[in-house]
Order: sequence, then structure tokens, then C-alpha cells
Amino acid sequence: MKTNKTGKIFSAVVVLFILLVVAKQVFEYRNVSYLEEKVIREESKSLRAFLTAFRQTYQKLFLTDHVVELNEQTLPLLPAVSIGQISKEFGRLTGRRASLATVSDRPRNPENRADLIEQKAIDYFRANPDQEEYFSRTADGRQLFFASPIRIKKHCLKCHGNPSETLDWIRKQYDTAFGYREGDLRGVVSIKIDGQPLRASLLQDYFTNSLFTLFIGLLFLSGIFLLVRRINAQDVLFQNSLERKIQERTKDLALASRIIENSVESIMVTDTQRRIVSVNNGFEKATGYRREEVLGKSPSLLSSGWHGPEFFTEMEREIQQQGYWEGELYERRKNGEIYVSLASISAIQNEAGEVEHYVAISYDITEKKAREDEIYHLAYYDPLTKLPNRRNFTERLDQAIILAQRKKHQLALLLLDLDNFKYINDTLGHIKGDQFLQQVAGDIDHILQGRHLLARFGGDEFAILVEAAQAQDVATRICQGLLECCARPVDLEGKQIFSGASIGISVYPADGEGSDELIKRADTAMYFIKAREKNGYKFFNEAMNQESLDKLDLISNLKTCISKNELELYYQPKIELSTGRILGMEALVRWHSKKLGLVAPYRFIPVAEECGMIREIGRWVLQEACRQTAAWLAEGWPLKVAVNVSAVEMRDPQFAENTLALLRRMGFATEYLELEVTESAIIEDTDRVIEILSKLQEAGVDLAIDDFGTGYSSMNHLKRLPIDNLKIDKSFIDDITLNMEDQVIVKAIVAMARSLGLAVVAEGVEHDGQQEILRQIGCDYIQGYLHSKPLPAADFLAFLQDRDQARQGDA
Repeated sequence: MKTNKTGKIFSAVVVLFILLVVAKQVFEYRNVSYLEEKVIREESKSLRAFLTAFRQTYQKLFLTDHVVELNEQTLPLLPAVSIGQISKEFGRLTGRRASLATVSDRPRNPENRADLIEQKAIDYFRANPDQEEYFSRTADGRQLFFASPIRIKKHCLKCHGNPSETLDWIRKQYDTAFGYREGDLRGVVSIKIDGQPLRASLLQDYFTNSLFTLFIGLLFLSGIFLLVRRINAQDVLFQNSLERKIQERTKDLALASRIIENSVESIMVTDTQRRIVSVNNGFEKATGYRREEVLGKSPSLLSSGWHGPEFFTEMEREIQQQGYWEGELYERRKNGEIYVSLASISAIQNEAGEVEHYVAISYDITEKKAREDEIYHLAYYDPLTKLPNRRNFTERLDQAIILAQRKKHQLALLLLDLDNFKYINDTLGHIKGDQFLQQVAGDIDHILQGRHLLARFGGDEFAILVEAAQAQDVATRICQGLLECCARPVDLEGKQIFSGASIGISVYPADGEGSDELIKRADTAMYFIKAREKNGYKFFNEAMNQESLDKLDLISNLKTCISKNELELYYQPKIELSTGRILGMEALVRWHSKKLGLVAPYRFIPVAEECGMIREIGRWVLQEACRQTAAWLAEGWPLKVAVNVSAVEMRDPQFAENTLALLRRMGFATEYLELEVTESAIIEDTDRVIEILSKLQEAGVDLAIDDFGTGYSSMNHLKRLPIDNLKIDKSFIDDITLNMEDQVIVKAIVAMARSLGLAVVAEGVEHDGQQEILRQIGCDYIQGYLHSKPLPAADFLAFLQDRDQARQGDA
């Protein structure tokens, strides 16, 4: 296990503790001698004080006050003699080995002669007359010595002064210790004490204290050890936890580094001087620059020139104020290619809140931008003509209305619908129809010269927005140019295609204040002109609006006409021109509305086709015509009924099956039914219509093309169609007696029919001259007011009966 910081601290504490204990013990051991000396000194001072007092008392008794006469008998009582006895008795009583004496280097009593240690004290005092104490040890260190000086005082001169002045008996008895003067050093008070008992006692206390200190130290170290162990354990846990966190953090940082390095986003880091300090792989991939090529350089090397200085000024302002910026950047790759990136730039601050770096993260959205532009173009532009579509036009019209409100000027909305485009598309095919639309759109755009908004609403319908103070006048001039443009033939691969245009106009604010209202009213005006004359223009007026309301009312009532039994069939006879016999009749529907009165077919049939009611009406007509015909057949009238089929009905792929199923349910023989189909219904989807008609013809149903000559049928079409009859449109019969061209056309139609094995029926024959010409041309059958107008079933039966009686009378 690795040595940790806590263990090192504990080792340092132990070493320091040992050093302190050793220092303490050394100090205390040395202090034993100090205490010993101090104790001896204090005891010696006490003994000295005692001896001094003793000497002074005796000296006063003997020498000063003469209480006791000093003589040979009292001399032993003087301190110099008695102190030795006192010292011995003191030692015996205290049990201590100690000696007290007054000694001199010139003693009268040899016993009082100073030994070597005492002589040193005497010499010390002579050399240092101002000192009063001397302390030392014997050479073996076992005995302590204390001395204080004894100096000659005045009364001492009686014994130690000039011999001539001393006591007689002193001079006679002693021959030494004379000649001292007052103040001279006579000797010392010598106190010798055995220090061993005291030292032993002090050492015993020392060792006792040492053992106690050692015990306390061990307890302290044990506590410290346990505390350190606990701290060390916690430290190990903390260190392990920290190491794990560091490892996890390192892993996280390594992972983050790998993520950043391998991120698909381009990441660039700059310093505060806007020098590049780091980039990732995404940057290299996006820009084409290698890392070493950009480090230390300015990010401006990516500048495309797309953004102006004000753009970067605003960017810098946002970064400084908010700490970040995000938006789209147009940048340049190393190869010069411009690309679009979605970028965010953030300021990175340190702990002090100071900006240290800037990080730019960007994502190449060039392809995404292109897809968005493509989606936007698909959503707002017509893919065929590349013009704005209805949605685009409507949004821009809303904006133009807001602007017009503010500027108080007009707007004009033109809706242009190409005339006969459906026939062009059906005849030449959708590809040629699309080419025709593209060319017409280009011609219209050229007329407008980019001054006015042009859009394609769908199909063959275009919208034009005119913004001008006098928009109505401008719109009039534009319409004249547009009509001239659309009237000119369009060349499609060598074919001259003619069309025309119907234009409806609404004006803001007179005709409405919202885009929906303006479009609706322009549409109303456009359908108004288209239904009446075509190839013209018309401004909206309220009468047109009323007509639209009437149309809505018509649709509403039309949806209940069958349930209310408001429909009725009228029958117009078909006459065989060569014999004058009635071979059949055409069933024509009439609507007797309880609310609207008698509604003419030209009014409700187109509306029924538009709203889808024609299918339901067609089924009713077929069923009612077959029912009535079956009744007349049962009465002995061998008639074939002709029923008109709408182009809308022919769009039903199950039309043939449904029709034959109806006939089977009714038990009606197919040879008594003829279905009339218009050219437009056939041309709409020729192959599908041929398939439907073939099924009907195979089942025995006769088929005829109605209103022949008004459409675009060709010999090729007729040759393919499974038909039995051609019905020449009334428009060619009306002036046939006056107009040779009509006669030529009718002759051509009859000749063509003969070549194809088809019978011909002429509609709208109203006078004998028409009938005679048709007989000469070789027409097979006629219909018209010359013989009978369409009649209700009862009247038609009466007509049949009258004709039959007349024929019988002629016979």
C-alpha cells in the first residue's frame, strides 16, 4: 500500500513527540543537579545564618558585653571550639552526614585548618572581596560544599589583632592568628553536606516522573495512532473515491474529447484575439483545411464575402452582450465552394468571469437548405410553368391589400382561363397540352414585362395582380393585350394551335377587402364571360354575384329533385327520312321544381355535371326511359329509345356493367336501347371509353355520337369507335338551305358515315327545305320541330296514335 500523507504526518508527530520527551527528560535530568544545588544552598544559608547568629551571640557575651569572662576555662565555649561539637551533634540528630565548621588558612587550632576545597573558597573570597557565597563539589561529586567569608571585626582584634593589644592569656597560649586588621579575611564558615540522599531522592522523583511521562506519552501516541488510523482509513476511502472520480472524469473527458473530435459538427476554438487554437475532424471535413493550416490564423479565412460588415458587427454585439450568437453563415471551403452552415458561437469564461476562448460549432446545412428551397419552391411555385402558385399568389395578395390600405390605392385581380384548352389537351395529349401551357405562360409573362404578379392557379387558369392607383384602367389595358396574345396561334411542332381567353376582374376595395372575396368575385366574372361569349373580359358586378347565388340555390334544389319526383321525361320522335316512319325517340329530361318552376336543361344539366348529381339523374333517366319504352312495347309500339350519357358518367369504369345490370333487373331488351355520347366524352379518355362502349355494343346496345361536328373527332377516332350512328349537330342544319358550306359539311359527314357503315341522324330539322336537302344528301333519320317538339309521355303516345291513324288513312 502506498505511503499516504496522513501516515507521513503521524510519523512526523511521533518523531517530534520523542524529541520533545527526550528534551524534557534531559532537561529534567540536568535539573536534578540544579535542584540539588539549590536545596543545599538554601540549607547551607540557613546553617550559615544559624552559625553566624551563634558566633555573634557568643562574641557579644564574651567580647562585647563581657557577660562571660574570656579565660582559659571559657575559651572552649567560643564558636571556633564549640562549632565542631555542634556539627557532630547536628549530624547525629538529623541522620545526615554534614559538617559545620569555621576554618582558616592561619588557624590557632590545627583542627580548624582549611582543607583544599576550603582553601579554594578562602582564595576565592580574597580575590573577590565583594562576594559572600561560594559553592562547589568535592572531586568525587558526592559531597556539596558551601562557604561564606569570616571577616575581622573590631571586637575580634582582642584575640587576633596586634599581639601587643590582645589578651594576655591569648598571647601566652597561642602564637598564631595575630596581626589581623579590621575587615581582613580571617577564614570561612565551612558547611559540607553529603548530597547522595538528596540526589537519590531527586533521581527517584525524576525516574517516577519519567515513567509517568512515558505512560502519558504512550497513551497520547496510542490515541494519535488510532486517530491517524481512522483518518488514514478515511483518507484511503477518500483517495480511492477521488481516484475513481478522477478515473471517471478522465474517462468522461476522454469520451468527450473523442466525441468532439469525431463529431459531424465543425468545432473551432479561438482565443480572445480571434486566433484559431483548436479544430476537430468535422472542421477539416467541412472546410477542406487541415488542422495545421489554420492554427494561429483568423476565422476570416472562411469568409465568402456573402455577409457585409454590418452583419459581423451585429454578431459581435450579440456575443459581447449575451455571450453567444447563432444563425446561418455562408462560408467558403478551401476549394472555393460556398456552403451554408447553421452556427452558434459562445464565449467561454474562466472562474473569474473573464472571457478566455470562443467556441464556434457549425453544421453544414447546404443540402438541407437546398431541400428546403426545393420544398418551398414546390409549395409556392407551379412546377410546370415555374410561376407562383395559388398559395404564393394568395399570400402576396394579402400583403398587397395591407399596403393598398395604407397607401389608399386600388388593386385589380385578373383571373384568366384559356378557352378550349380541354379539347386541346384531350386531342393532342397531356404532353402537348403542357407544352402549350408553358408557351402561353411565357407569352403572358412577356406581355406583363415583370410589372405585375403572374401566377398559375391550376389547369388552364392564371391569376394576375395589378397594383396601381388607377388599377381598373391599367387592368383594362392589360386585358386587351392578353386577349390579343391568347388569340394568336401557338406553334407546337409545326401545328398551329388556336385558343382564346376568358378574363374575370375584381377590384379592391370596391369588390371586396379580403383575398378570398376578391378571388371569388374575379372567378365569378370569369365564369360569367366564359359561359356567354368567351374570348373576352368582364369586371365583376353584383348581378353576377346574384347569378352565383342563384346557381347555389339551383344546386341545393337539384339534390332533392329525384326524391321529390320533380323530374319528368319528354320524348322527341326520330323519323326515318325515306319512309316517314317513327322508329324511335330521344328521351329528354325536364325538371319541374316546386320552388324554381320549370328549369331548362341548359341551366341544370351543366350544374348537375359540375356538382356530381348527373350520375344520379342519369340513372333515373335510363331507368324511367326503359320503363316507359317497355310499356309502349307491351302495347305494340316497336320503338327504340335513345338516352343521352354525360361525359361525367363515362368516367365511371363500371358504367357498362352497371347499365347492363339495370337492364337485366328490368328485363329490358338491349336492342331497344340506344346510348348517345358526346365527342368530348370520347376524347377525354379514348381508350377507356372505347372499352366501355365495346362492352355495351357487344351486349346489343346501339351507340351514337351526339352533336357530331362540334368537337375534334377525326377519321382515326371514328374508325376505332364501336358506334352505330352519327347525330349531326343542329348548328349545321339551321342554315343548310342558305349556307353552302353547311351543306358541304353535312355531305362530308354523311359520306364519311357511309364509308364507316354508320347511320346518320340530323337534329334540329324545323322546315321542309331542310328536310328535302337532307333527303337529297342521303341522311337516314331526322329529329326536330318539323315533326314534333319533345313531348311528355302521354302526349307522345297521342302523337304516335295520331301519326299511325294518319298513315292508315293515307293507305
